[in-house]
Amino acid sequence: MKHTEGEILAILDACADAYTFPMLDNGYVYLAATRLTLFRSATDWGLTIEVVGFNPRAGAPDLCVNAFGSDLRNRNTRDDYVSDEAYRHYLAKEPFDQPRFFHPIDDAWQDEEEHELVRLGATTALIRGTPADLPSPERCEALGIELSMPPRLRTFEALRGLAATHRASLLATETELRHAFADDLERVLQLDDWRHPDVANDERPSGSATFEMLARVLVTAVPAAGRWPSTVCDCSASASTRVRTSIRCSRRSAPSPPTTQSFARARCTRPIFSSSWRPSALRCRSSRLRCPNRARCFQRGASEHRGAPRRG
Repeated sequence: MKHTEGEILAILDACADAYTFPMLDNGYVYLAATRLTLFRSATDWGLTIEVVGFNPRAGAPDLCVNAFGSDLRNRNTRDDYVSDEAYRHYLAKEPFDQPRFFHPIDDAWQDEEEHELVRLGATTALIRGTPADLPSPERCEALGIELSMPPRLRTFEALRGLAATHRASLLATETELRHAFADDLERVLQLDDWRHPDVANDERPSGSATFEMLARVLVTAVPAAGRWPSTVCDCSASASTRVRTSIRCSRRSAPSPPTTQSFARARCTRPIFSSSWRPSALRCRSSRLRCPNRARCFQRGASEHRGAPRRG
């Protein structure tokens, strides 16, 4: 690998400074699901952060695949911009990152006059062309989704319910995931849970222990089983929040690590045990009862994400 950990973190920091690094607590987006994936080859690296959510200003739910890497492909062209200056500005501002929006779910189930509400009488949505039952108010409550206008469902509430039952279909396909990368990049790690930098409060990827470890994986490939640091999932959570850590290794030479689970409290350390790995610890470093990763570690108290589903 010709790139160092410091160079990778510097690129991610520059993206955060340019506001192109995703904020998982974005106040404009009702989050439903996220996933982080690492790719590497002998010479290049790639990282994607998927965000399934609903932005009322966009009108319909969507999937954004935020791609970062050393050699991005399928870049925007001059025809996508109104002027040469605008195109040059894009190339200068976003040399190592490229977001792409996809629409895995239709919008026919949304109210035609008020798209933030589910249409009265709607019972199904199409996810990649396949009908999926919309969650009932009772099902949402069972998932821990607090309805703000019962018995009506709001669009983001229904989306979170669907994400609890159709997560894989809402997230990116392999083609969507690799849209910005060369074919020779191998997928080496995929995370459903991680400690995301609090970009809104000036926390940068280089200041995150999680992203320091991820940069190390990009440079050196996945560590051998038994040495992988479990603190890659480092979420601040309340005593009642369940933290589910799912680490899937895609490297053919290493077995897929097991799923580990733990209950976490603010400012505490609890051990995590697995069948083949040594016991380790999931540390919650923040004293605030607020989870930096709103994707899967939902908790009450964060108004823009109140009522998101509990899983696991």
